[in-house]
Amino acid sequence: MRKLWVLVCVLISIKASSGFVANITDVNGTSISLVYDLINDTQVRTSWAYKDSSLRNPNAYLMICNLSESYSNVLLDLRYASESGNLSESVLVLPLLVNLTNLSSSCRLFDIDTSAFKALYPARPFLYVVNASSLNQTLEIKKLSEIFNGSYKIGVDVDNVDKITYITVTKIFSDTGSEINASAKYLFVTIMKNSTPVAEARAYPRSPIPFNYTFVDEEEVYVNGIFSLKVKMFTPCGVINESGYYILNASSWNVNDTCMIVENVTNTFINFANLTIDGDFSVNGSLRENVCGIVIRNAENVSLYDTRVQHFRNGICVENSKGVKIYGTHASENYNSIYVKNATVELYGIKLSSISDEVYTEDGGKVKLNDVKIPEQTRISFTGENIALKHVDDPPPDRSGYKNIKQFANITKTEVNGWVYKITFHYTYPLPNNVTHVVYITKVDGIYENGAWKNLTYIDYQASKQDFSDETGKLTHGYAWIDINFTDFSIFIPYGLNITAPVPKPVPTPRPTPTPSVVSGKVEKAVPPRLNLTLHEYEVTIQQGETKEIGFNLTNEGRADVFNVLVQAFVRKGWLTAGVHYDVVRAGKTKIGKFYIKVYENEVPGVYYIPVKAILEDNNITVDVEILKVKVIPRKKVAKIDILEILPYLVLPEYSKTPISVLLENTGDYDLHNLTLNIEGAEKCIEKTEGSYSLKIGEKKSLTFYLYTKKAGEKCKGVYVFKSKEGIVGVYPVIIKIRPKTLLERIRIFPLIYLIWTLLTIYMLYKRLRKL
Repeated sequence: MRKLWVLVCVLISIKASSGFVANITDVNGTSISLVYDLINDTQVRTSWAYKDSSLRNPNAYLMICNLSESYSNVLLDLRYASESGNLSESVLVLPLLVNLTNLSSSCRLFDIDTSAFKALYPARPFLYVVNASSLNQTLEIKKLSEIFNGSYKIGVDVDNVDKITYITVTKIFSDTGSEINASAKYLFVTIMKNSTPVAEARAYPRSPIPFNYTFVDEEEVYVNGIFSLKVKMFTPCGVINESGYYILNASSWNVNDTCMIVENVTNTFINFANLTIDGDFSVNGSLRENVCGIVIRNAENVSLYDTRVQHFRNGICVENSKGVKIYGTHASENYNSIYVKNATVELYGIKLSSISDEVYTEDGGKVKLNDVKIPEQTRISFTGENIALKHVDDPPPDRSGYKNIKQFANITKTEVNGWVYKITFHYTYPLPNNVTHVVYITKVDGIYENGAWKNLTYIDYQASKQDFSDETGKLTHGYAWIDINFTDFSIFIPYGLNITAPVPKPVPTPRPTPTPSVVSGKVEKAVPPRLNLTLHEYEVTIQQGETKEIGFNLTNEGRADVFNVLVQAFVRKGWLTAGVHYDVVRAGKTKIGKFYIKVYENEVPGVYYIPVKAILEDNNITVDVEILKVKVIPRKKVAKIDILEILPYLVLPEYSKTPISVLLENTGDYDLHNLTLNIEGAEKCIEKTEGSYSLKIGEKKSLTFYLYTKKAGEKCKGVYVFKSKEGIVGVYPVIIKIRPKTLLERIRIFPLIYLIWTLLTIYMLYKRLRKL
């Protein structure tokens, strides 16, 4: 909000001349717009800029009329600028030093010279009238109606965790539609809301610009004064039947029918912004025949970005459409992930998992896959029509001398005229099974019955490859393909022949060796800290948005006490956790504790490996590490809250009952009963807590809990743990310091005030009675 007021105040501080008129014209005073000076002829010298007096542009002039005030010795400057005028860059070779006296009723032409090194991009330029004696004093700003002819393509990415919006000028086009490839930092991007600039920045092309701003609705994005994008917010579920740029503003959970319908639109972009469309996964709900999480029909040039859809009969259905592009992140745990009928669809980097088929096309349905991920580790690209793509749960055995790289794809026809072309597998080094490189992509046919393969036949196709390496020459990744059009196909497997030596077992990181200290001229023998961290479980399954408790033992196996130890899980962005602090772990003793992990509610389903470390806080040394395998599954029903307001640092008086208020919202799938607060890990500071509440689904409420404190002088690092009858619903770290009571707190002041008030009241009644 402060940024918004700053922008508004700057605009108010600039003098506005109501009759002030400025135009870019030719020598005759006729308004002109400049075009990009590029001719598709290598023999012709061009400026590659919006240069006047060039092959494509006449000499340009600035015509100023009806300036109501008289200025002398001012600079006229034509600039790229943000909509507020706060950010700008001159596009002239040199600003013009002029005297504008007596222009109140006349016009004057000023010859300007746009720079071939600055006027590189399309714009609606701004005229700045600047005090020549004080260059920081802008007297007038005017946005001109003439343009540097061209346009911009804008990309938007939304970080829903940190509430940051990234805007990228992805492409720049000249008046002829050719792409401009300049790379100067002369782009000024402004987000406008209700005709008011709310955020702005200066940028390079193709570089994301972070804005601490979240789109609300109907914002507009301008680049160098040119309107480039209008954002529309969409709350699923519903229908999109108007073309435009849409951003989801909420997830939709446990949907029992088709959620999003996109129909009868063209050139439409839908950004999921890290949010999810989730079905209820019931046979009478989202798993019913013909139910789709997202339907696109009778549409052209529709793009889905950061797509997240799960738990439906069909994740995404595309019918009677063309030019549909679907960009990650995932369509998971559906019966069928992608269904295409009489349509053309391109898939980019999306993760697919399903009970039946990852991709199913029919009736002329055509797909192009680009590095699409299917279970378990397959990454595949191809073009195909009337085909089905399915993961392979139980792959056929390798032949002698052949080793697979744990990638398998089952591709079959759905109609007699089905085909698939240029099957490509993507991989990273080192390859699984000690394979050095891919040699063949093999077509495997056979019969799978009663858990076994029969009648297997293998046809090898020599693979073409493209590998990539880092600056040291070490191979990092690559892909292998076969340039063949298949009309008869089954399972495809990339194989390697040359096998490397066995991979050595990893050597654990050695424990830190402390530096010996000198005492009385002698070297004292160092006693290394020997902490052994073990988890009570090493594999856990957690739903999206769910909080899980994980127990651990921390044993001091050394001969000396170890002080200030932290046990901390290092989780992914968007997840929540809180470390467990110990002031001391005595020699030979074991601490039994627990920490909590809350998975980000829109996390991509899959397996994640989370390091859990025992750390010496004084010098930030890790003394032991364990790895926790977390399998994230799509949300079914979760008991959870969002902690909207809470105090992370408390300073409380000793031996007191102190209230604290927290603002909570029930964002889960259950009404919460007997919702309580415990503070774990702060036993030296807090004796007990009191408070129990109910919180209905979707309800937001401020709740008060009471903390009973212990003696002064203690400082504790703990964890707020919110529990209900339905389970653990939220956690948050807290630091608590206990202080001595003040003098007023020691005196029971309120009973004393009550007594004085009572005596005063009796006295006043007594005086009144005496008068009677």
